[in-house]
Amino acid sequence: MKNLINNLITKIESVKANKNFNVNFFQLEKGYPLNELEELLEGLELQLPENLIDFYTEIGGLSFVWNIVPEAVKDKVPEEDLGYLTGSIQLMNPFDMVMGKSGKRWKNVIWFDNSENSEKKKLQNFLPFDFPSTELAAGFENDKNKILDKMSLFSSNDGLSFTELSLSDYLNNLIETAGFSYWQHFNQGYESDAERCYKQYMSLLF
Repeated sequence: MKNLINNLITKIESVKANKNFNVNFFQLEKGYPLNELEELLEGLELQLPENLIDFYTEIGGLSFVWNIVPEAVKDKVPEEDLGYLTGSIQLMNPFDMVMGKSGKRWKNVIWFDNSENSEKKKLQNFLPFDFPSTELAAGFENDKNKILDKMSLFSSNDGLSFTELSLSDYLNNLIETAGFSYWQHFNQGYESDAERCYKQYMSLLF
């Protein structure tokens, strides 16, 4: 886990150092001492798998937002594609993952009172780990206060879907893509404009 986190931070540093990219925000939260993490989780009534324990003892959370500098790539990227060349990583600390930014357990963000009951229950059991945009989050299912290993995706349009991604898989994808916007929807049997732009331009920018 430590190597994955170090590789992710190295990737972020490479973006920060690249004149083609503008970094809008970067924040790295320090990891939790194990006893403090265990105390926090007890208060949240939550059991984390070992890989997430390892993650949160290394870093408490991470935020990174970038976009392309138009002037730097004007000869490489047509103007109509510039808007797709953005990225965001918003890795939640364990308290926010459970309680949400407002302390309301993601009410009116992930789930709503007027949601259909069975769907609302599923959404209430979804804990966002990465919340890169208001439309998309990746996280874990909370099954009776125990986090399941495989990750799920939340879309404001499509609701929840399940993946075969482990935490390590997810972090490796963040390293590869630098958190490119909507990479979570790549390889779905069709090529979106975001995926096309990622494939066409990202290799030219590093």
